Amino acid sequence: MVVLYQKQARMSSIINKTHEQIRSDFPILRRQINGFPLAYLDNAATTQKPHAVIDAVSHIYAHSYANIHRGMHTMAHEASELYESTKKRLLSFVNAKDNYSVVFTKNMTESSNLVAFSYLSTQKQPQRTIILTSGQEHHSNFLPWLRQSKAKGFAVELIPTLPNGDLDINFYRQFVSFNSDKIALIALSTASNVFGILQPIEDFASIATEHNIPLFVDGAQTIGHVPTNLEQVNPAFFAASAHKMYAPAGVGMLFIRKDLLQTMEPYILGGGTVSSVTETDYVPKDSEERFVGGTPNIEGIAGLNAAIAYLEDIGMEAVVDHEQMLVTHFQERAREFSYLRFLGDIFHKNHLGLFSFASKLHPHDIADFLDQKGIAVRAGAHCAHPLHNLAGETSSVRASFGIYTTREEIDRLFESIRDIHKQFGIT
Repeated sequence: MVVLYQKQARMSSIINKTHEQIRSDFPILRRQINGFPLAYLDNAATTQKPHAVIDAVSHIYAHSYANIHRGMHTMAHEASELYESTKKRLLSFVNAKDNYSVVFTKNMTESSNLVAFSYLSTQKQPQRTIILTSGQEHHSNFLPWLRQSKAKGFAVELIPTLPNGDLDINFYRQFVSFNSDKIALIALSTASNVFGILQPIEDFASIATEHNIPLFVDGAQTIGHVPTNLEQVNPAFFAASAHKMYAPAGVGMLFIRKDLLQTMEPYILGGGTVSSVTETDYVPKDSEERFVGGTPNIEGIAGLNAAIAYLEDIGMEAVVDHEQMLVTHFQERAREFSYLRFLGDIFHKNHLGLFSFASKLHPHDIADFLDQKGIAVRAGAHCAHPLHNLAGETSSVRASFGIYTTREEIDRLFESIRDIHKQFGIT
């Protein structure tokens, strides 16, 4: 079967580095919060940065900082070479090979807005009036399409969510079959940032391809956690954010299938986006640089290059093994807490290291109490209001793991949850 993500059956330890070595690579983990060692369990929001990434950013500032593609001097060449080599490394990391170009944006949010403007706004098939997505999406993969529905008259249709957290692929298959000539775009995430359940995106992609419908994939929650293989799935667009894979903030990655590049209008016009300009007209570049107006986040891209190298050194299969060990431990501990209401199926076979829960206590109170114990989690609606509404909650507490997370930190989380509920007579 064609797959975008492939988890390994084995449960080996991280092989190229011990877990202790990995934790020592992240200087922030030596910090104490309120006298307690930091337990950082908010990785779905953003990840911490290893020395290799911090050093890469520092190095370019200290040695090679210059604008790209604009100068003939040595440092301009060095910066340009780093920029282009990061593209190549990134394309290889997601196995995109020759079918894709990568555009650096600010984040996944800008990437989805770019597609909404540059692709949907220039649709030359007026009969295609439907955008198909789901109620599980992060606002970044929902609001741009909703705005297009208001501005351009598209109808946003939602794939239902089954009780266990899966998207209803039978509904999807039938809907696409009956409306294939009306669907302008399908937009889905690889995993919800609330449920943490890995969707079979390869199956959704196969159906979209069968009916020649472009698919936009939001891979923000999985890019640094499981192997990604675009070549085998061939979505029209794939987007993610560097800061979710141990790289700096301010760098988004939008992979665009090359056959679509010149059908899309530039999102931002300015320096670097055009091949020629006259007093009355302009010609956009043929390449992906038509979408990169102005000076990009060069130092962030240097950090991304280092982050990819860091993950490659560890090995993505080993990353999966480690996080799945943490998932199993979390599931085992969660059985002890009948007063916690988990969103989605906590024991789903394709669960990532991301869990959301609620109780009789307000999520903000729980998160504040955990912070007093040095434990960082997320509390709120996680930019996913429709999914919380579907789950019958207004907000939740979310704990999410990274390559440096330990079983002991998960134990600290649960013992602290037990403590605060005991204080309110909940056992």
